[in-house]
Amino acid sequence: MENIDIQNLLERFKIPIALILSICAVICGVLFFQKNQKGEEDIRLLTGEEIEQIKGINQAGLEEKKLVVDIEGQVANPGVIEVDEGVSLLEVIELAGGFTEKADMYYIQKQMNLAKLVEDREKIYIPSIEEGQDTEGTSAAGSQTGLVNLNTATLEQLDGLSGIGPSTAQKIIDARPFGAIEEIMDVSGIGESTFEKIKNEITI
Repeated sequence: MENIDIQNLLERFKIPIALILSICAVICGVLFFQKNQKGEEDIRLLTGEEIEQIKGINQAGLEEKKLVVDIEGQVANPGVIEVDEGVSLLEVIELAGGFTEKADMYYIQKQMNLAKLVEDREKIYIPSIEEGQDTEGTSAAGSQTGLVNLNTATLEQLDGLSGIGPSTAQKIIDARPFGAIEEIMDVSGIGESTFEKIKNEITI
């Protein structure tokens, strides 16, 4: 058997081996790319309907609660208006066009808390100067009889009534004016039993 010249053999197959190695490298690259492509196929884009549903959920969470209040008396545009939850009495008055020239600013500054937050279905009344003068006369008559006038009494005077605390006294002020002493039972926290205790202590 003839001796095989290994060096000549390697020299003879030098180029084909390099070519084979190059082909193997290309095949490995293609297989790696296909594997990555297969992994990317698992990523699914949201449909338009799904995106709209997500938007609806987000918008529902951001919607603010609306309140309905009735503001009457000396404002430019009295009536029932819709406002956002968390607005103050002053903001409601501004939404109603602001005070008129006839508004009793002395009474407003003394008896009304413009910084308070309004409640749903609340009624707000802004008196005129003439009404303020009338209530002052009524208040004097009430003080002579020792009765507390629901329409003109201070928070401290209302707080002094039997079963009435500071928070309820403020609710009475916010609910003014009253046409009859029985209307005080419309104020939250004042029931018939409380009215029976104070009916002989109050007037309008």
